[in-house]
Amino acid sequence: MATLTISFTPASPAPANGYRVKYRSVVAAGDYTEVVPAPTSSPVVITGLTGFAYEGTIESNCGGGNFGAAQTFSAVVPLACGETRSESYGGLFQYTFPLIPLNLVNAIDGNTITLNYDVSVRPNKIVIKNITDSVTVVSTGGTNGWVGQANYSGPWGASLSTSLSGSLVFTYNSAKTYVVEVECGATNLANPANDTFSLTLNCATTTTTTTTTTTTSSTTTTTTAANVQYYGLTKCVSDGNTYYTTTAISTQGLVVTFGSTYYKYNSGLNILSATPPANFVGNVTPTGSTTCPVTYYGLTKCPSDGFTWYTSTNPVSSGQRVQGSSFFYVHNPSLNLSSQTEPPRFIGPVTIIAATGCP
Repeated sequence: MATLTISFTPASPAPANGYRVKYRSVVAAGDYTEVVPAPTSSPVVITGLTGFAYEGTIESNCGGGNFGAAQTFSAVVPLACGETRSESYGGLFQYTFPLIPLNLVNAIDGNTITLNYDVSVRPNKIVIKNITDSVTVVSTGGTNGWVGQANYSGPWGASLSTSLSGSLVFTYNSAKTYVVEVECGATNLANPANDTFSLTLNCATTTTTTTTTTTTSSTTTTTTAANVQYYGLTKCVSDGNTYYTTTAISTQGLVVTFGSTYYKYNSGLNILSATPPANFVGNVTPTGSTTCPVTYYGLTKCPSDGFTWYTSTNPVSSGQRVQGSSFFYVHNPSLNLSSQTEPPRFIGPVTIIAATGCP
């Protein structure tokens, strides 16, 4: 089963009763499931998922039946090595499911990757694509790539009769990113049927080299440790370094977080290594955005009113005096924040004054 992690910018002030988070399958589009107990912070982690594509909403629960404006989200959960998951579609007409990323962490260049599939009677077409080069790697056989059973016409021809299970096999290249595209054919309108498919991803995760030397008294065996896929990141506020995570990322330029720091994914920096590289940050949380957040610089008003004010102008040093449209402010770096939305009490650009502290 899969896990979906939803990151969002918390409300300020925090809502009295946390957040109402609801989700459902994009394909089935049935009733929403509400996360219980109500989450109180970001990220929200939903476990035990059996499908691939999900959508939902996040609302501040202010109490008394009052909720903030709903923020929507959607995500496709990658299929990882060793996982089996399924999806169903009840529509009448031809439908292409959202692309499913393959999580090939620990796979090594040259490994054989096998995707086993089982489909219902209704025709399906399953294709593995290399989206780095925008090419098809391997597709189901059948007629024009379609598998299943049909006594009516479609893209497969006048009728279709193939095995309902099989395997797609390809050789892994760590420089490429792979996804699965599943297409469901239209049903027989005279006898409608739902479409269901399941996928199982099998990957080699280790490589062992054995050298045997025969003498009169001994045998020597050498085992080589497995290489691990590390995904390359750069800080949104660049410091010139490359950072690494083993969290699988399939979208070039995706912004992720580790603690309070934002990073941007660069597939050109990916490496395979048997040992963790320098600047390894562990597991990261995807934001769902390819836009880095803006750094907002924290200010206190002169004289203090007890609030934090923000500007997009970098005052550079702690205690630096700046001038807004009507007031002086002093920069406090400990109040800086990175956010993809404008914070409360944002005063816009300010003028840096050649002085420190309040006048």
